[in-house]
Amino acid sequence: MSETRPDRPAPENEPSAPIPTDGTHPKRAPESVEPRVGRGLTKKGRVRATRASWAWISIILAAILVIAMLIFIGQNSQKVALNFLGFDGRFPLGLTLLFATVVGMLLVALPGTVRIVELHRALRKNERDTKNR
Repeated sequence: MSETRPDRPAPENEPSAPIPTDGTHPKRAPESVEPRVGRGLTKKGRVRATRASWAWISIILAAILVIAMLIFIGQNSQKVALNFLGFDGRFPLGLTLLFATVVGMLLVALPGTVRIVELHRALRKNERDTKNR
């Protein structure tokens, strides 16, 4: 490589400035710059979702849902007659619908809870059988 002097221009085959090392030299093909994939990163280099992040999102969504329910209850405060299993009374419409929703959610969650308990018992039984062999 020849040395460039201020009184003489640089030769045609050599650049007058230092060659960049980031792969942007015009005569070289650019190098592919891939993000490093670490333990907490996805293949695209983004941060992986964690249990804490899902919990945070769930809390925010639950807070939004509670606010929406409070608005619903406030706007539906007129009293309605309720007859259920011999019980008669007058309750605010919003609270009545909220109560019905909660009871429905519990009825849906009950079979799921039973299934989860069954699976845990089967798993424990399988672990005991495997250890006894």
